[in-house]
Amino acid sequence: KTFKINPLLLPYLTYYLTGNLKPESIAKALIYPRVLSTSITTTFGTGLQKFITDTLVEICGGSGIQGIDIEFIDQTDGKKRYCQVKLGPNTINKDDVKTIKDHFQSAKNISRTNNIGIIHENLVVGIIYGEENEKNANLKKVEQEYEVYIGQDFWYRLTGDPKFYKKMILTISEASKNINMKRTVEKTIKSLALEIDEKKLFAV
Repeated sequence: KTFKINPLLLPYLTYYLTGNLKPESIAKALIYPRVLSTSITTTFGTGLQKFITDTLVEICGGSGIQGIDIEFIDQTDGKKRYCQVKLGPNTINKDDVKTIKDHFQSAKNISRTNNIGIIHENLVVGIIYGEENEKNANLKKVEQEYEVYIGQDFWYRLTGDPKFYKKMILTISEASKNINMKRTVEKTIKSLALEIDEKKLFAV
């Protein structure tokens, strides 16, 4: 009842998806985009980033410097890092580039004022997941001035465990098995298909 139907586009999408214009097929064309929508991905991603960042703050200790998420000792060289944590290699937009750089500049200014001893090479961006070849253009702009640790490299530097990243992925995958919405989706499709059939939507 809350669907806003585009009568020009929906038949095309239905045929494209299923090859027919049956009520259940129309229902699938309406339901599937919402099940797999970017809004769900964004909500999950934002929640995951907050959870992991909050967890890292508990483990590593949050930073008292505005704009810095965590401070940690790099397990590869023993140096202290001041880190902004971001979700993925493609989640950095144009505005984020300026924000990241501004936060780091502010941290350096505070360091000089309070004699904290933060040097440029200790300011880093930690990307929760991803691979080196997945960095978008905006992240590469950040990388021109600051170190970017991504995916396995980030977690290895943080924990000292080269397998931690893969272990985390497996743990999240196992937990996701408990979130099976298949029956709910199928029930919704059948219910919507009955309503479409009753209304004779697109019936010739």
